[in-house]
Amino acid sequence: MQRVLFVTPHLYVGGAERVLSYLAAALGVAGYGVDIVSVTRGREPDCFDLWLRTSGATITRVAPVDLVPLLDRWPLGPVRALVFLGTSPAMRLAPRLHARRPGLRMVGFAFNPVDGVGDLAAIGAHLAVIITESLQAAAALGPQARYANVPSGIDPGLVEQNQPRPPRPWLEVGFIGRMDATKNVEMMVQIAKLLPPDRFRFQLYGDGPLRRDARRQAWRTCPHHSFRWHGRVSDDALAKGFCALDVLIVPSVIDGRPLVISEAQLRGVAVVASHTGAIPDLVTHDETGLLCPPRDAGAFAKALRHLADDRAMMIRLVTQARQVALAREAPADRIARYLAAILGT
Repeated sequence: MQRVLFVTPHLYVGGAERVLSYLAAALGVAGYGVDIVSVTRGREPDCFDLWLRTSGATITRVAPVDLVPLLDRWPLGPVRALVFLGTSPAMRLAPRLHARRPGLRMVGFAFNPVDGVGDLAAIGAHLAVIITESLQAAAALGPQARYANVPSGIDPGLVEQNQPRPPRPWLEVGFIGRMDATKNVEMMVQIAKLLPPDRFRFQLYGDGPLRRDARRQAWRTCPHHSFRWHGRVSDDALAKGFCALDVLIVPSVIDGRPLVISEAQLRGVAVVASHTGAIPDLVTHDETGLLCPPRDAGAFAKALRHLADDRAMMIRLVTQARQVALAREAPADRIARYLAAILGT
């Protein structure tokens, strides 16, 4: 059996990992074996049991110091394609892997115009193609890069639209994502400080290195605001949480094309997001959501006030956003383009 080998950083619960779960399942259906080598971070949980266990993929978790020896002895004979999914120290092995197996097809992923772009450009001569999430990411790779632009997305058939409910005197505002400096979870506290506590409630889903600091900051500086920190939850629990939200905040400093935005739009949740990465591909300001400069808590707070004061505007935004989200590329067509780029067909 021919196999596809994915080499990834730690398998967090995020958009890249969701894409990997789709690809692993589709490759299995197409008759390929799928192997995943994940650089693990001690006992920190990953998304394998949540999303990948049912795909048929096998996973090898390896400490960073053991990654190079592992790949040096990995049997490359049956490998149809080797895919670098996200920044990995394995990238520097590309010349050595090609020497071991001339003609090995190697593929990279560029999820945004910053993370890993330099590493991918450095090994560009060894990559058959780089799959990009946006034309902005493709441009960052340089004019010589061979790329296939495949914007990620969610199957609308798997997302149920939120049911209408009577207006409330407050807005339920959500953050869903990895709690680190890139996703900028601490911005949620800065935004809350600028808003009246009786008109906004905050629901935060996810985990990461800044969760504890952000929670402590909220407790110290926003004692009268309603913050609920749900941590990492199952897909079913997250779907129920989504049903309670009026607005999703995406305050990222750097980002690609967050799947959580597409899910919010399909569910009928308003989106207020940073104008960064490929987010403007998903959100058109004042048409399908509101965009704010990254790190500008005042702009985010102002946008939330607009939505709280003008519910008709919020309804207009979510209605138009759902129509646009439903009109995006069909999931089967997207998966076919992913597989064509990975397999070279």
